[in-house]
Amino acid sequence: MLRRESDLENTHIPSSCAVDGSYAVERLLTTDLAATASVAVEGLTPPSEKRFWPEPRHLVVVEAETHSDTTGTILRGLMITMELELATQAPHDLIFLDGSMATPVIYLNQSLSRAGAAYAPKFAEKLKQRAKAGLAAYLTILKSQRSDKCWVFCPKYTTNREIGIEMEWPTSYDDRGMLTMLLEAGEFTDPRNLQEPEAPWHINTSCVPDPDREEAKQLEEDVVAGLGNVVIISYKPSRWSAASPGCPG
Repeated sequence: MLRRESDLENTHIPSSCAVDGSYAVERLLTTDLAATASVAVEGLTPPSEKRFWPEPRHLVVVEAETHSDTTGTILRGLMITMELELATQAPHDLIFLDGSMATPVIYLNQSLSRAGAAYAPKFAEKLKQRAKAGLAAYLTILKSQRSDKCWVFCPKYTTNREIGIEMEWPTSYDDRGMLTMLLEAGEFTDPRNLQEPEAPWHINTSCVPDPDREEAKQLEEDVVAGLGNVVIISYKPSRWSAASPGCPG
């Protein structure tokens, strides 16, 4: 199940970029000042690179909201929709995203489940309006039908055990920790299917506005099906680095 960089064929140097996001809630005396943003940053590009990427390459939402412990959850879902939008619009060969390939499912389901109630109404409305486009962008990444474009999710932390289950390691050993010790520099693992969750994947689309709800529900079903085709590899680029699990789209 091990491979090495030297096993790979020579290929052209891809142009690249990375997408990430953040959110914050400042608790003021009578209201919450909340913000969420996503940004895309270009990486190293070959000198001959001529493709054009219009600016701005970021999306921001700032609002004053009523006090609510749920505001952060809704902000996180909104942030994910903006990250996915930027990732699918990027004109580069290789696009990196923070988190696991399953992270959008988790965050979108949590946020949309709460957006239907009276929590953070301004952000909830923006999330509901963006939900269908976010799901469509997510599905584009999962299907990854273009041979000239690759999306890779790179989680900083994961408890998944695709290799550990196969090798019958103790349940307290996650793949990232074990493979950091076991892999040599330049080694990576054969692709493995994404570990199935304890409960089926699900995104609650019941709060999506009526004109978009049926299409959003179909997108949700296609996304869940697409997650079954996701594969994981772990790669250790150098002797001092940790093994980095990645989910190529």
